[in-house]
Amino acid sequence: MIAQPIITLMERLGCSMKLQEFRVRAGYSQSGLAKAAGVSYSLIRNIEQGQKRIEGMSGEKLYKLALVLGCRMEDFLDTDNLLREVAKNYAGLTWGSLRTEEQEMLLNGANAIDGRTGNNMMGDGECTIDLSVYPFSAPGRVVDGEIEIADIAVIYNSEE
Repeated sequence: MIAQPIITLMERLGCSMKLQEFRVRAGYSQSGLAKAAGVSYSLIRNIEQGQKRIEGMSGEKLYKLALVLGCRMEDFLDTDNLLREVAKNYAGLTWGSLRTEEQEMLLNGANAIDGRTGNNMMGDGECTIDLSVYPFSAPGRVVDGEIEIADIAVIYNSEE
């Protein structure tokens, strides 16, 4: 079980300020960013005002914001625990139930781990895929140097 992070007002405002900083740097108004990312204006406003926790957003929305602003999802967050809070909703889902954007987000920076040695996979074969958001993993394989995860593979928390 993942310990729930204690979110202080300072941490909330830190995340809010990061979103606002990236938005302003990219030249977007709140409404412009919302439209470009396909999220609601009220979501952007509430996050920047500290009324909504950015780490409580769906991975998909966070990914869209990062894509539009030219940054990584974790750039909005202050700690690894906050990123895990966003991604924990994936545990127990099948790989095929995720949207392509979510799969890409989870594979960005993923590692293929050899189950026999616990080391990074050298060559092709069956393995465990440590997804980009620790501690989430899925069974998979490497074929011609590319990570593959079957649609029926279930994402799990490797700490449980």
